[in-house]
Amino acid sequence: MAYSKVTTQPNSVLQKNGGGNIPLIIQELFKTIEIEGIKYCLITDYEPKNLSKDIDIYVFEANQKDFLKILKHEGWKKRKAAAYHPNHHFYYKWIEGNVVCLDIKFQLIFADIILSNRYRQVRYRYKKEAEALNTCRKNNNDTLRPTGWHAIALYAGHMAFLERGKLEPRHKHAMLHYTEEEMQHINSEEERRAALAIKSALLHEKNDRELILKIQKIILNSFTKAKPHYNIGYPKLRSNQFNALFLGMDDSGKSTLIDYVKSNTILKCSSSCFGEKGWHLPEVQTTYKQPQASRLFEKILYTPYQYVIYPFKLVIQVLKMKIQSDRIMLIDNHLNHLLLGNSILYNFYAKILPKPDLIFFLTNQPAKPGAQITGESAKVTKLSTENTQIITINTAVNSVQECHQMVISNIFQHKKYQEEFLKPPC
Repeated sequence: MAYSKVTTQPNSVLQKNGGGNIPLIIQELFKTIEIEGIKYCLITDYEPKNLSKDIDIYVFEANQKDFLKILKHEGWKKRKAAAYHPNHHFYYKWIEGNVVCLDIKFQLIFADIILSNRYRQVRYRYKKEAEALNTCRKNNNDTLRPTGWHAIALYAGHMAFLERGKLEPRHKHAMLHYTEEEMQHINSEEERRAALAIKSALLHEKNDRELILKIQKIILNSFTKAKPHYNIGYPKLRSNQFNALFLGMDDSGKSTLIDYVKSNTILKCSSSCFGEKGWHLPEVQTTYKQPQASRLFEKILYTPYQYVIYPFKLVIQVLKMKIQSDRIMLIDNHLNHLLLGNSILYNFYAKILPKPDLIFFLTNQPAKPGAQITGESAKVTKLSTENTQIITINTAVNSVQECHQMVISNIFQHKKYQEEFLKPPC
């Protein structure tokens, strides 16, 4: 795999000159809703540093309709897929080569992941929503953020109730910073003691679970138990996925790019590999890697593997994919004998394998006129007859960040993604 040198230059259109961290388009949106009298504030990262992640905002519930009208007028789209936490609403917009996302709450409700399960969410609501909004101050991006105890309690709620599913070191560092920074803005002695207790827990408690439980106990007086949310139902086998297929020769960077896209995109996505490499049973993988054993396995197990084991594993994988609906599926490779050979399993595979909506063909070499068609190029030739758009990406001249941008750009602006995964805000 050979990607060009990593680029770190920020997008000048999206960022303020001098290194601001909120896109200009978002700052302009905030100014508009302030002029319209809509109350809002940031509720997690009060000084955002990562544009690849969503921007968490609380909008006063009474202003919800007016806010959504502004989003619709500005060309934002809402994600159709419901969030795991029903009090989260995701809105997207394509701006100069980047997808920008707003994660909106219209009520300051937090789901307690520790006490919740798949079917019932235990939830807590912040008691002083109006006061938190009325005492906000501007950050260095001219954006409203909570102040004093409200800033500490809201970030502590985000952290201690584990809404993102896990506690990361950056959360603890940010929480410690806010307890120190906001102390000067706290007037209540009770709230000051609570802030100091959180700081002490962060400094001395090394066990993450115990730390979470301690912080929950400290902030619980600022929250009231909300009505639980019930999610009753079973996984459905649905076909509303966007399938992006990645093809390319070995070392062209397919797996690297898929992993990077999956880790850095704000769009909902998963990945899967249909190539035959690495599909051997775990019990025999170590033995299979030995040259002599490999030849023996090829002679003895070739037929049962090709016609029984591999098809069975493939069916299980496809079923798992179908359960993961309403998302982008990044598919690494396709089956050689499906696309190039005349296997008796051709019809079986053709029926169950997901049809690609986009094909990304990765190459790490310049094209040579008259060059012989390779196996991977032949796959593309075969799939192109199915009227699927093919995007060629040269990983030798583009960094992994630039390749990621090409992938997300083509997926987000694709007609199927726009029609089946997004809708107007209201």
